[in-house]
Amino acid sequence: MLSEPSGGANDVAIRASELNKHFRIYRWPFDRLREALLLDRRHYHTVVHALRDVSFSVRQGESVGLLGRNGSGKTSLLSVLAGTLAPTTGSVDVYGRVGAILALGIGFLPQYTGRENARNGLIALGVPSAELDEKMAQVVEFSELGKAIDHPIKTYSSGMHSRLGFSLAVCIEPDILLVDEALSVGDAAFQHKCQKRIRTFLEQGKTLLFVSHDMGLLESTCDRGIVLDKGHVVYDGMIKGAVRQYRLQYFGEEATASQPRDARDWGDPNVGLAGVEVLDAKPVGERLFEVRQGDRVHLKVRVRVREPIERPSFQVIARTALGKEICGYSTARSSTPVPQIQAGEFTLEVRVPFGVPAGSYSFEIGLFDMAGEKPRLIHIWEEVCAVRVVYAGYAVRGMIDPGIEILYDSRTYSLQAEVQRARDVSPESG
Repeated sequence: MLSEPSGGANDVAIRASELNKHFRIYRWPFDRLREALLLDRRHYHTVVHALRDVSFSVRQGESVGLLGRNGSGKTSLLSVLAGTLAPTTGSVDVYGRVGAILALGIGFLPQYTGRENARNGLIALGVPSAELDEKMAQVVEFSELGKAIDHPIKTYSSGMHSRLGFSLAVCIEPDILLVDEALSVGDAAFQHKCQKRIRTFLEQGKTLLFVSHDMGLLESTCDRGIVLDKGHVVYDGMIKGAVRQYRLQYFGEEATASQPRDARDWGDPNVGLAGVEVLDAKPVGERLFEVRQGDRVHLKVRVRVREPIERPSFQVIARTALGKEICGYSTARSSTPVPQIQAGEFTLEVRVPFGVPAGSYSFEIGLFDMAGEKPRLIHIWEEVCAVRVVYAGYAVRGMIDPGIEILYDSRTYSLQAEVQRARDVSPESG
């Protein structure tokens, strides 16, 4: 049962208890009528179990990512929490005003204009008549739909649907925001605007449940993750662990059967590291090295495998100490395939121009086999090594310097050029 009292006990924003949601699927429309009229004792439907005994609670101020493959029950769960679907069995308690951005177009009448749909939505969400004009103005302004706000919804693109749905949800100033893939469509500028609004929403101590297949966005937005598989909750914990569980799902049951050796090393137990070093760097601990700002980090990784890998692919990702991805590369789509790897030991070298702010960073290396219909996970080392970057006068703006150059009056200005000039005159360089 959906409820919205002024506050929840123990700061609970959402509580779901043994939720089950079943759908009846009929092969032909007449079968539904035939079964309803009890024309005979036969059943003409099959039952799809979208949610199975789902229980969890979310505290006020938490940001929770919902992960899972297509068909795992994510959208059904958000729809039940939003009140647009009733659970077959179980209960839901929601404490506070809910703003929901579900599958594109849900709740919109295609023959009505965007303005008419937005106004009806505000009324349905309980906005007082005295505030309708003000809220409508906010929706129109935030959506940036311009004259299209007065066009029928059936003429809208998916990006325009997203603009209107997100604007409607955030302009009612909800206590709880439910988002289902809404940030995966629309232009980059509007996506950035939405992400900025979500960050502001979280800074105000409000609650977010967020469905997305963008793992980087989930890791940077959410603290906690819930993973669904065939309607069941299979993981509920830190977002990093949820992303790992989702990746194991994606790469199939054969990968899931290989349990992680520790938090940093998981996949095929027959694959392991034989050695890791960073060339031209100072070792300061186990798999920890020290480099200066602007240095090219040169990793040398030795890997031991027991079986040949027919069509290998390598993936390298650099992350901050908080786990945020700053850059990466995969050979999966390279025009030059990686040659077959034979059983035994091989060496992989990685060179990364590392113009970053001072701090600690880690490197993740993934090994995959691309020979089948979908990539097969062989192994992932989430922290194959870490580097401590020492400040060297490299005033990086943002997370990484890609080599931006400014040309004026026949001169070239860049951070990398400044660093190189400083090294050329340094006594140590001589």
